[in-house]
Amino acid sequence: MDPSSEFSTSWQVATAIASALIGAHDRIPGRQDWRLKRFGVWKINPATGEAGGLALLGMALHLTAVDAGAAGPREARRAVESTTLTAVASLLENRPAHDLLAGLPATTGTPGAPLIRLLIHSAESPAVLALDRLSLTTRRLLLTLTDGRPARAQTIGEVLA
Repeated sequence: MDPSSEFSTSWQVATAIASALIGAHDRIPGRQDWRLKRFGVWKINPATGEAGGLALLGMALHLTAVDAGAAGPREARRAVESTTLTAVASLLENRPAHDLLAGLPATTGTPGAPLIRLLIHSAESPAVLALDRLSLTTRRLLLTLTDGRPARAQTIGEVLA
């Protein structure tokens, strides 16, 4: 198997799961409105913020699969679904942003991915601030999905079940 197609497949798995997690979050009353208002307060276009947030979460989930050494879509899905929401939030907070680009296909087909790449590679203060704000919003989204759930760490698979 061509290694680039392997990463492309794990990227597709990661973005599909990211989209499902955002959908689960948005089914909680008021949460999507909160996120869109935050973008407005931070002067981030809501459509750009949504696309960037999806890409950022997809990159974090893709990195989870890459870190687990997942080969192929089944292994990538299993690696991501067995990861806890808090672990992904922690990854977004504690890993250097450039780690999110590890193993990422050159073209992702995800509108927000070029934006996140640009923000990661920029040393300018506004870009760093925008990336931090998107990361904060994405971490809050993940942690909101654990609210009201049992105290044990909840896996992505459990949230999506």
